[in-house]
Amino acid sequence: MLSRPMLAFGLAVVLLWLVGCSSPEPTTYTLPSHEELGLQPADSVDLLSAERVRAALFGPEPPVAGLVLDASTSGPQEDVVSAVCGNRRGPGVYASLGGQRKLWTSADLNVESFAGAFGVISAATAVEQVKGRFTCDEYTADADPDARMAIPNQDADGWHRDIRLIQPPALAGVENAVFFCETVKEVNHRCYAALARAEVVSRVTVTARTTARAEEATRSLLDEAARRLVAATAA
Repeated sequence: MLSRPMLAFGLAVVLLWLVGCSSPEPTTYTLPSHEELGLQPADSVDLLSAERVRAALFGPEPPVAGLVLDASTSGPQEDVVSAVCGNRRGPGVYASLGGQRKLWTSADLNVESFAGAFGVISAATAVEQVKGRFTCDEYTADADPDARMAIPNQDADGWHRDIRLIQPPALAGVENAVFFCETVKEVNHRCYAALARAEVVSRVTVTARTTARAEEATRSLLDEAARRLVAATAA
């Protein structure tokens, strides 16, 4: 017969063996959905959308005489319609698909032409979301929405202030539009106009030394931006 110390030792060995042989519960992870990330699935727009996006852009001639194309920063780019007042990519707010950007620069005026496709939500809805965001006096826009370690309240441009929503003129064929101006870093004055038709958003961004110049230049480009967008999405 085993003594009590030996019996206790034997039971301890058996328990240790059982613990070592048991499999821990596997850890499961749930990946964020496209909706949570604000990413549109690749099949949410048709193959012709890329051609429509390119056709909606300004070019090849500069939109304003005297500007020079900055080829190093022009090319594919995905973006939300606008990051105004924290309108960042996330649940219900989508980045474009097949987006393209062209930037023309000079000493005192920069013009960016951007276009992208929307399929999960319509282009008009994407613009309407921006129109509902004008509830702040100032904001910052993350240069990279995935850079969660960025210093709070800072971005590549600095503070966006003096936000002023402007009523755009009637633009034939355009389904929705938003037009606003702001001051960036207290020295740059910038105006944006985003136009929507079918699945394409066309956005013009003008940066100048004064708000008046930025607004004037943006207004002068609206009819041509609308004409290109309507022609691109007519088929």
